[in-house]
Amino acid sequence: SMKRICSLFSILLLALFLNGCGSSDDKTDATTGTGDDPSKVTTDTAAFSHKETYSSTGSAPKSRGGGTTFRIGKKGTAFGKTIKVVFSNGWSVTIPNTSKRFTSGNFIYRAGGGSFRNFETWTSHGGVFICANAGNRSRQVTIYY
Repeated sequence: SMKRICSLFSILLLALFLNGCGSSDDKTDATTGTGDDPSKVTTDTAAFSHKETYSSTGSAPKSRGGGTTFRIGKKGTAFGKTIKVVFSNGWSVTIPNTSKRFTSGNFIYRAGGGSFRNFETWTSHGGVFICANAGNRSRQVTIYY
């Protein structure tokens, strides 16, 4: 019947909309940098006085490197101007400006906050979004600030 077709169409639209909201943090652009030397993890963090550790909230699709993802309920600027992100497998990267998007290969940092029209900062959940580098399945990430 027509009512059944409309109902199924509505469910399909809802499913597409919900899926789109979840993946919106993962989009890539051309702002790139390089990861730090993993052998310097312990010495490089001495410049920071605070740290917070977070558990993974998901993972990127294989087509985007398959690294674990982290949705943190705090804007990047709440950590100060510069942070060091250290994954539980030892890979690390320094984010020079916590208010701007930063990528290095498949690694993605998004600051959170702002309007959905602002590609530099916006995330669907309002806080920091981090996607680990390709193949990095670390279950935890520590932010030094």
